[in-house]
Amino acid sequence: MLEHIPSSPPISWVKLPSSRFEPACSSVGYILHRVVLLLFLGGMTTAIVSANNNLTSSMVYQFDGGQLSKSTFFLLSQTEFEKIPDPVKIVDTLEFREAQGLLATRHGLKTDPRYSWFLLRKRRGRMANEAHLAWKRHTGGNQSFSYEAIWKAFAVQVDLTSVSASIEKLVNRDPHLPRLTTDPGQVNVGHWAEGDITLAMLKLEMLDEDWTRMLVFSEPVRQQALLEALKYWTHTMLSKKVVADFGAVKEELERQDHNRVAELFLLSRYRQGGKGIYPVDPLHVKFTRTQLFDHYMATRSRFRQILQLNARYTVVKDWDIATEFIEKLEEGQDFKKLAESSAVNEKFIQTADIHVLPPIPAKSTSSNAKPTIEDMVWEIARSGDKEISVHPLDNGYLIAQVIDMREIDAVQQFQDVQSIISLDLEKQLLTKQYPRDLQQIRRTMHFEHIPPAELSR
Repeated sequence: MLEHIPSSPPISWVKLPSSRFEPACSSVGYILHRVVLLLFLGGMTTAIVSANNNLTSSMVYQFDGGQLSKSTFFLLSQTEFEKIPDPVKIVDTLEFREAQGLLATRHGLKTDPRYSWFLLRKRRGRMANEAHLAWKRHTGGNQSFSYEAIWKAFAVQVDLTSVSASIEKLVNRDPHLPRLTTDPGQVNVGHWAEGDITLAMLKLEMLDEDWTRMLVFSEPVRQQALLEALKYWTHTMLSKKVVADFGAVKEELERQDHNRVAELFLLSRYRQGGKGIYPVDPLHVKFTRTQLFDHYMATRSRFRQILQLNARYTVVKDWDIATEFIEKLEEGQDFKKLAESSAVNEKFIQTADIHVLPPIPAKSTSSNAKPTIEDMVWEIARSGDKEISVHPLDNGYLIAQVIDMREIDAVQQFQDVQSIISLDLEKQLLTKQYPRDLQQIRRTMHFEHIPPAELSR
């Protein structure tokens, strides 16, 4: 059985010299992330303090895994946390993330073979945010973000056609390991206001496998791959400028990239999301047959046989839109009309009408059988929930409502659903264990930060 971890002791603030606070921003994560964050910070009004008070005047916080400088904090407050006006909430969220980063590392995230790919995605996302801020500051907010405008402003000149042709001549034709016959740092791609752009610079924007594939692409496809790499290089170039302007610390920003990957990794590890979030084997818990049967008896209604289900649902892009959607429904606005302006595509406008869902029997949601949206709606119906509910997907949020259903007075037998019961019970236990494990990390990470007054305007 999984160990129970007690809640942490009371905590207090550290007093440090004052500092100006810059406006803050945010991308809101998964619903579970927010729930766990509330549990993680439950009852918390202050932050953990070291009796030695080792924080310096340039720091916002420190813990066993590192520190965060004020310059990095102010950059994050204008990029990722732009929509969060309260600096205390930003620090709370960052503390939660640091705990996630440490917990995921203990679970082997950094040695996982998919880690580098996910880390690159998160680094690209951060640098894109930094690039948009850099361009906004460069233009005074008077010009929208455009690669063509940026390349013109920074005198970027690249001939991708000739570069692709040069690569064609320089690639060996080893079918097992294609590679350039010369150093990519010696291959000039173009130039910009501050110097040359080499092929090595674009290579840094690719994973090794993407680079290898690019070498053997046909020329039109290779040119497209090089163009994408040039765009990522543009983000990197602008990112470096704004990071330097703020005096932010590269290592601190890269640790935040790791922490963002850690969130996805842990959601899958603790069975809090679909396998598509991060393809890692979840934690497993063994149960006796008696435990499984007791859970079956307690949740028998879930396995009732439904002949017909009437429901409506839609999918929206993010949690902010989902929240606004629910608020407007509560004000009396029409589900279908809201979907017309909020759904991610036309299909989920059509499903916003009340309609009959084709019957789908209760089935195992093991790692080899990723549930469809229709599966999820049927599962909501079997749970007896007729309230409008929101559920995280790999890309977006499902908003669903069960209208009515016709069922027969029978349920599936225990032996037919035993695997489903085991997964269901395992998920319930891991859902409880996740915040406990994060809380234990927090209790031992020695996190301390400056008082909120030092982060006000």
